[in-house]
Amino acid sequence: MLFNFHGGSGYANDFIYTNDMRPIADTAGFIAVYPQGAIDPDGGTTSWIHKAPTDHDDIYFVEAIIDALSLDYSIDQNRIYACGYSEGAILSYELGCRLNDKIAAFAAVSGSMLDNYYRDDIYGWGPCTPVHPTGMMLIPGTIDQNPHSTYEGLSYGDMPLYMSANGITDYWSNFNNTDINPVVTDVVNSAPNDGSTVERKLWLNGDNCVSIQELKVINGDHDWPGSSGNMDINASEEIWNFVSQFNLEGQIDCYYIIEDCTDESALNYNPNANQDDGSCYFENNSDVCFANPIEGCTSLAVWNPVCGCDGVTYSNSGDAACNNINEFTSGECDYVSNNPCSSISILLSQGWNMIGFACSENTNALNAFAAIQDKIIIAKDGEGNAYLPDWDFNGLGDLERGYGYLIKVSEEISNYNICE
Repeated sequence: MLFNFHGGSGYANDFIYTNDMRPIADTAGFIAVYPQGAIDPDGGTTSWIHKAPTDHDDIYFVEAIIDALSLDYSIDQNRIYACGYSEGAILSYELGCRLNDKIAAFAAVSGSMLDNYYRDDIYGWGPCTPVHPTGMMLIPGTIDQNPHSTYEGLSYGDMPLYMSANGITDYWSNFNNTDINPVVTDVVNSAPNDGSTVERKLWLNGDNCVSIQELKVINGDHDWPGSSGNMDINASEEIWNFVSQFNLEGQIDCYYIIEDCTDESALNYNPNANQDDGSCYFENNSDVCFANPIEGCTSLAVWNPVCGCDGVTYSNSGDAACNNINEFTSGECDYVSNNPCSSISILLSQGWNMIGFACSENTNALNAFAAIQDKIIIAKDGEGNAYLPDWDFNGLGDLERGYGYLIKVSEEISNYNICE
């Protein structure tokens, strides 16, 4: 279920045409909810954050909607999301802060987050207190001059009121323990006449695989991209593609599988492995040396070559063991055949896999993964650099021979050869 909150002075029956989640909900299978904000007596317009002092707090209104709809519909309580525009964005932040036990992830467009001083000292709501790893997306415009949505934030004298975009991403990336530095890329300027461009910033590798994303609209104003202002992105599609990755525990299916030998008595025991791949080998007194591949056996994708007693170079000791070669010396053999690794096809299981890149030369990730691009969710190297095809982002650059990569796929892929 995804909440959609209109801006201040706005109405739900108008906002549904601005961010129109209906076609996305029809295909993705979620409930799009458009609540209506109450009229603030101090001003006479619809508002989510009524002017202080007030005892009006729409956190309870949203909680009541969740409870009421749950009686009539089969709602996944672990996958309730929120997004909003302008003042509706401020409410989305409040839900992320104060109804965090029910909101799995949220997004804010053209609206800022209340500073703890404003939230606590002015409204008496207490500080922001999220309780679980929380995916968060913001889409701010750099020339937005509305007081509650400026990119630089807003203070009144020495009183901080609204946080800056950088302050918001610092807060949520720190809370989620993501990488300190974001991965930054430029979104394709597909609408050059809209007067603005978009920079995508991703803070990855947070707790339970949670990430933070900012779509910074350079020269963007107080708009909903895709409906008004910037047309390089469709904010509604971006929001669903982002929040739908998460539940209350973090990223859905967040589990890094490290396949290798898990038998402590084996010569090639790997204490970091959490799934046995059948590669364990033990003392072998046989004088016979010939390759006899073990069906279904895979080894850790690390290039640490050994020369087998059969005169063939294997990528590591586990690779040799998968071929029943238990006697070897460190390093490559003096004679290397015509890159036998390039002819090997492997099975990629649905979810996370670890693969080794042993093609004859380094290859750009876009080319290496072209054949299965529509099935890849994410691929990462050991330094956290990522390839995200759904976002047209290639932070890996070239895949390097001898290095291992984590790859997450949406379905099983058989007979995959990365070198073809």
